[in-house]
Amino acid sequence: MKSKTTLKAILIGFFCLLDIPVNSLAEMDDDLIAYWSFDDCTAKDVSNNGNNGTIKNNVTCKDSKRTNSKSLFLKGNPSTFSSNGGHVLLPAMDFMSMPNYSVCLWVNEIKMEHFHGESYIAFGHYNSGMLTISHWYNEQLDKEQLIFASGLSDKSPGLVVPFRPKDTKRFVHYCLVYDNGIVKGYRNREFLGSVKQNTRIGTNDAALGRHWWYYFGEQTSTRFTGFIDDVRIYQHSLSESEIYLLSNRMTLLQGGIQSMMEHTVTCTNNTTGQTITIADILWPHYNCEVEGLLVKPGHNVTITINGVVQ
Repeated sequence: MKSKTTLKAILIGFFCLLDIPVNSLAEMDDDLIAYWSFDDCTAKDVSNNGNNGTIKNNVTCKDSKRTNSKSLFLKGNPSTFSSNGGHVLLPAMDFMSMPNYSVCLWVNEIKMEHFHGESYIAFGHYNSGMLTISHWYNEQLDKEQLIFASGLSDKSPGLVVPFRPKDTKRFVHYCLVYDNGIVKGYRNREFLGSVKQNTRIGTNDAALGRHWWYYFGEQTSTRFTGFIDDVRIYQHSLSESEIYLLSNRMTLLQGGIQSMMEHTVTCTNNTTGQTITIADILWPHYNCEVEGLLVKPGHNVTITINGVVQ
């Protein structure tokens, strides 16, 4: 039977399916260490913990394609060694004393200005220990890699997974979850794996869109070009249901569809006429808004999976 569903219905069904109380997000916010929303076009810490950042160089505030609010757009520098690209300096934080924490952010990577890549977020120094979520190029393996690490160094790489080219020019939600020596990585709610790694942060350097290392002297780079939004740091290990909640407005494939089969999902905003098609999905969830569907409260949305209206 064909049916149309509103965004509100999608959210209510989602909360019920995962048995999450609707006020969970507010309860999570009580445990925030820092939260940079950029809604006011500054790097103010809106968790009221005083961890304000500093916007540097070529950074502009633009309407977010992810929400009805604002995002920061960072224009990187193509030089191998340069601090002149757009980035946001962050205050140092005492992660090493925390047995549990989580770092989450939305990234819309337009491009890397240099093929070596850049950190989306970094605390510390590559040669003495760095907590990071990064997109780098590994020359030895000739592969682009996505890295989640609590103590990254040349001898301790953290969780390393292939970077997907399709994760450029669209918003992607990344989370690093640390739990007593275990690092977990998530991309758009998908669990990517875990590794054993202790927190090791060698310096007080910290930034969005910049990292530091030693190569015949102290070096730094700011090669990232794209949007960064809604950066949150929690003093606890987020559960998978909490990560789902952070990247909300997510819907699930309905019963009888096997997760390892390829599916085509079509998202139609009946109010505006906009349609987004997501092809070759291998996982049992998707996010129409991440893929570019613009939805406002009250809009009517139809979801079809393999041609069948949900």
